[in-house]
Amino acid sequence: MKEIEFKTATVSLRSDNIIEVHVNSNLLITKAEVTEIVDAIGLIGSYKKYPVLIIAGEYSLPDSNARPYLATPEANKYTIAVGFVIKNTAQKLMANVYLKIDKPLTPTQFFTSDTEAVKWLLGYL
Repeated sequence: MKEIEFKTATVSLRSDNIIEVHVNSNLLITKAEVTEIVDAIGLIGSYKKYPVLIIAGEYSLPDSNARPYLATPEANKYTIAVGFVIKNTAQKLMANVYLKIDKPLTPTQFFTSDTEAVKWLLGYL
């Protein structure tokens, strides 16, 4: 399995052809760190588009610059669809703001279970 590890996250290509981004816990993720993750998604996926599973670490959130950037075409240039797995109320509130205010162009769903997120993402392969 291909894998790239950063201080904020680990990016890997799963055997089911979903790219997984596992975000570490207790972080406020910056736009620069999101850009680093996007570049890793491109590298791991040979610069093709894939469904992306993002597993948010406990108490980790994007900052006020990173959140709107996540919805842009630039941040999704290697993404067919994004399934976020969230773990707490703060992340659920952020998810609602992201969907309603930032309005991502790429199909995006939030889940509380990895299994449900993967099931949804497999529909994009």
